[in-house]
Amino acid sequence: MKTKKPSNEDGFPLHLKYRPTRLEQVIGQDAVAESLESMFRWGKCPHAFLFTGPSGVGKTTLARIIASHLKATVLEIDAATNTGIDAMRAVQDMARYKPLNNERRLIIVDECHALSKPTWQSLLKIVEEPPAHLYWIFCTTEPDKVPATIKTRCTQYQLGSVSWEEISEFLKHVSDEEGGILEPRLVDVVARKANGSVRAGLVYLQKCVGVNDASEVARLCEGGEAEGEAAITLIRAVCQAKGLKWPNLMKLIEGIDETPEGVRLALINYAAKMAREANQPQRYLAIIQAFSGHTYSPSEHWAPFMLDLGQLVFE
Repeated sequence: MKTKKPSNEDGFPLHLKYRPTRLEQVIGQDAVAESLESMFRWGKCPHAFLFTGPSGVGKTTLARIIASHLKATVLEIDAATNTGIDAMRAVQDMARYKPLNNERRLIIVDECHALSKPTWQSLLKIVEEPPAHLYWIFCTTEPDKVPATIKTRCTQYQLGSVSWEEISEFLKHVSDEEGGILEPRLVDVVARKANGSVRAGLVYLQKCVGVNDASEVARLCEGGEAEGEAAITLIRAVCQAKGLKWPNLMKLIEGIDETPEGVRLALINYAAKMAREANQPQRYLAIIQAFSGHTYSPSEHWAPFMLDLGQLVFE
């Protein structure tokens, strides 16, 4: 049988390429998916959710699926880079008004445990009594840091780690789709190293393309997801609409082990995906334009990326 040529030569990260867009695609969270499906059939959606659970198991993914169901204009905030009360008050002021081209607005606050105490206090009233068009989804790996006053105002879902068997089955499917990028016996090694995180499994799988030795696969999977996570955080931060600070972006870049060219391609692809799904795509189109002018030479390190980043407007 002729082997397919790997289809991911554009460098688009597998953890973004294979991110679920429908509830039936979400792996290892059957109870949560069934509950949300029932909610969709019921036809009434709570205005505030809290998704908790380990990193990489589907919290933000489920938030986006809810947004798609609501046909809502989405503002995604990474609380790790926007912790201050002033930034959140600006978001609240904007959120009180309906989007120009949509009846609903949904705000996803990722890593919400990083918000300061005064910021949480400022959110209490609008989370408890939101305008009819406004929805909130908070996502966190550290639920103990979320105030009880917020928890009681939210419909809460706790996500668990995904079994290595489920991750392995999924990664074997991805490997086949990409042209057989890793032998099945080695995919099992990757799945065990993922430690319950589907995203980590996809990051590790991409790192191990073409490797034929189990010990080498295991070595590449040691601590590798932190590198992929840093790039994900940067990409999400750049795609946010407002409230970004240049020093915060530079700190994110410092933690990235991927090549600037790989991050550039991933950012363009991610922005294009978001633009296709957005009712107001101007921000994403500006990102595509800023980063599509040229490729990056390895010898220039992060300088070209920073220069292209400077074309965008940050507060």
